[in-house]
Amino acid sequence: ANKARVCIAVAGGGGQAITSLAATPGASALLLEGIVTYDRQSFMSFVHNNGKSSDKNTIFDESFKFASNDSVLLLAESALQKALRFTPELSKMQRCIGVGCSSALVSPNRTSGRGSRAHVAVISSDGTTTGKTVFFEKGVRTRQEEDRVVSKYVLQTLCQHVEGGIAIDDDDKTLGPGDEETTWSTRKADPFTVEDAAAKVLSGDAPAVVLIPHNDGELLPLIQKNGTSLVLPNYPLIFPGSFNPLHHGHVELAKSAVMEAQAKHPSRNEFPVLFELSLT
Repeated sequence: ANKARVCIAVAGGGGQAITSLAATPGASALLLEGIVTYDRQSFMSFVHNNGKSSDKNTIFDESFKFASNDSVLLLAESALQKALRFTPELSKMQRCIGVGCSSALVSPNRTSGRGSRAHVAVISSDGTTTGKTVFFEKGVRTRQEEDRVVSKYVLQTLCQHVEGGIAIDDDDKTLGPGDEETTWSTRKADPFTVEDAAAKVLSGDAPAVVLIPHNDGELLPLIQKNGTSLVLPNYPLIFPGSFNPLHHGHVELAKSAVMEAQAKHPSRNEFPVLFELSLT
């Protein structure tokens, strides 16, 4: 769990999740950044700068709800893109996680309808996603109490998402008997083939897909989002070709390139080789 690299973006309540995590010993190995986008303009700016920039004029129309499953996915995806940009090594990019939380809590302007709610999404760089929503029992908590519960709920969802869990202070139960919790996404990342990646690019679902080998030998995708700048590790060695198939000569040529780069720049620890298949 201490290998995860996390960016958290909160809209509205839940900001105590960031301060609680920052106060945890060893948090610097986990938390890259935490931001509270309290105003709607701040929310839109964060998403525009780190996510759906090409859709800026269309996604925030009158029908858009800033406390919803859609909004929290935008926050989590944008937080993930930031985590990737903060991570220079390819070996660590696969550990990046984006966390989003949007909520509508106790307010004097809302006296009717359902009680307060919070939406939380956690997305890993391979596309694994956890999405949850909790509706709080109406009239039971103050605004401050709801904010504290939402903050703990964010951390608990992150802990459940990360393999091996994260140790945090959890001295009392988060949700009460009158609260309603729903899980709307538990998508796991499926192993990818080169053909799968090519299909995703050609269909327009992603501008690029970086396939990263994991410990078990499977390939998992580092998926780039449409409307974002391509995120690559520092000092990549791009090796274009058809690789049909990838053979020993390709590998030896890549090793030679790495050795030459290391000789010229001995202070740099990693030169990731990316075999590029150009499709368009």
